[in-house]
Amino acid sequence: MTGALTKLFSKSFAIGFLLPAAAFLLAVFGILYLYGLADPLLSMTKYKDETAIQATLIFFVIWLCAVALLALNRPIVRVLQGYGPFNPFRLKGNIATGAYRKLNDKIATSREAISGAKKQKRDVDSKHSRTYADSLWKMAHEFPDEEATVLPTRFGNTIRAFEVYSRVIYGIESVYGWSRLMGVVPADYREMMETEKAQMDFWVNLWFTSCLTVVLYVAMGIARAAWPQPWIPFAAIVLAFLTAHSARSVAQSWGAMVTGAFDLYRPDLCRKLGFRLPASIEEERTMWQCMSQVWVYRSAEAAERLNKYRLPEDQPHG
Repeated sequence: MTGALTKLFSKSFAIGFLLPAAAFLLAVFGILYLYGLADPLLSMTKYKDETAIQATLIFFVIWLCAVALLALNRPIVRVLQGYGPFNPFRLKGNIATGAYRKLNDKIATSREAISGAKKQKRDVDSKHSRTYADSLWKMAHEFPDEEATVLPTRFGNTIRAFEVYSRVIYGIESVYGWSRLMGVVPADYREMMETEKAQMDFWVNLWFTSCLTVVLYVAMGIARAAWPQPWIPFAAIVLAFLTAHSARSVAQSWGAMVTGAFDLYRPDLCRKLGFRLPASIEEERTMWQCMSQVWVYRSAEAAERLNKYRLPEDQPHG
């Protein structure tokens, strides 16, 4: 309980949730002011003797709004990723799939050109090498490994790209392996990951509150049949586009930390679980695939196949 409350006053919480909440409430106040509905709030500032109480009340409202954003964090992120049958981003699904296929074709064409040059013992055209390297990098960082799992948005595919990393490289299902891996990741590395995620949350929450600002302005305009400062919703829409782009960029940095955690600390997780890490990557992948089957499917058969990887009883597991 104490640890949870501490997080609500941490630097990551302030960056990812408190600042967007303050910006949103300021926008709400501005819209209410345009429609003449901010007088009760303005009247509070007339009493100088109650300045401390007013400041405390304002901070408490901002903090509650930030807590609400924290509680809604997962669904907000998933909306921007493109999940959900009624998500409007699903209309972009064919565009994302087309981009995936086009990039795959570019990789195949470049690989074929490089392979052909090597077979004919010719110098490889630097253009093909550069295109091949750039396309491979983009595929690894902006798309998952299978077309069937491509999401409608670039933000969603950026997250999917590092979510599948542990499975593709090591055979570890990330969703189930992540909660266990966090048990062995050092506090300083966790703090770095939280800082990167806080920056992503900051941009995601600004995107979400920009959309809410548009909805609020339109609702007030319809209700009052008046449209003061009509540039406001357009500015909010532009801000939503910019923040979505920024969220995707920061998501790549957060993803680098997540994949790095699997690279650095999976041997510690293996020992903590009571197993030895195989010498070859092929055998290691087989072990983690069995482990993932235990986690995902509660497979006793897969657990039995793990016996050959168990550490001797007299060897410490920590």
